[in-house]
Amino acid sequence: HVILIFELMEGGDLMKFLLRRGGISPTNSASAKVTPAVQPSTTAEEIYPQSRCTLSEDEARYTFYQVVSAISYAHNQYICHRDLKLENILLKDNSLSVVKIADFGLSDFYRPGATMKST
Repeated sequence: HVILIFELMEGGDLMKFLLRRGGISPTNSASAKVTPAVQPSTTAEEIYPQSRCTLSEDEARYTFYQVVSAISYAHNQYICHRDLKLENILLKDNSLSVVKIADFGLSDFYRPGATMKST
């Protein structure tokens, strides 16, 4: 089960944009939620700087699974992130237990089979 959460800062226009472009429709196996941003999360880069960039195989597998699951869900909703990088992978409570994908500012909806253009 994947939950895609859009955390919006005060005065943000992301939700208005998403609704204008067709919105998000939850499915049986996944749901979408919009919440105000309450507390900043920590980026993976802050927790695991280059000097200590080692994870056990199980930690790496679990973290990768969460990232791929979140992106897969977004793609199933026809959302392309377009800016996936380490700084946009957030970890809740300085742990690997909950991984969040952040910064959908460059994201866009797409049509299956259509070519996306960068701007």
